[in-house]
Amino acid sequence: MRWQSLIFVAALLCPAVAVAQSNRGPSTIAERDRALTAIADLELHPLGDKAQEERSWLLRWLTEVPDVHVLTCILVPGLGKGSNRTGSLILFQMMAGGARYAIEHKDEPDNPVAQFQAGVRSGLRAYEMVVAANPNNRQAGMEEVLQLSKAGELDAWVAQRVATVCMSAPKGR
Repeated sequence: MRWQSLIFVAALLCPAVAVAQSNRGPSTIAERDRALTAIADLELHPLGDKAQEERSWLLRWLTEVPDVHVLTCILVPGLGKGSNRTGSLILFQMMAGGARYAIEHKDEPDNPVAQFQAGVRSGLRAYEMVVAANPNNRQAGMEEVLQLSKAGELDAWVAQRVATVCMSAPKGR
């Protein structure tokens, strides 16, 4: 699931990045710090001057390092369909937010629900910035997620979606 989704996001956002496994060693502290900085910057400035460069580097790095594992799944209905740039940016940010969780909890057992919750919250922060820049960028699915967040129901919704949409998917897809 990880590689198919990363390749999908790469094709949408980072066409200049060749996605391939490498035989490199584990991530370094400096690389993880750079990744965390890029992820935070992309949340606040998803359309910024450095955004495409940061996404390209982050995607390349995540596909190369063997010790940071990011789960990917399209939790929000409608995101990732067609050539919708806003949806693609938000999907990438969700993956990036999950990467932040994986980096910050690197030495702990995997917690898919917590990783997806972190990813959705990160995607939501970036979504709010994209919509603030241009209200025409609204996405129906993300508007629903925004309402769930405001109602304090986001984490429960993500946990339910992870169980029904992501973890129940057939292996090898």
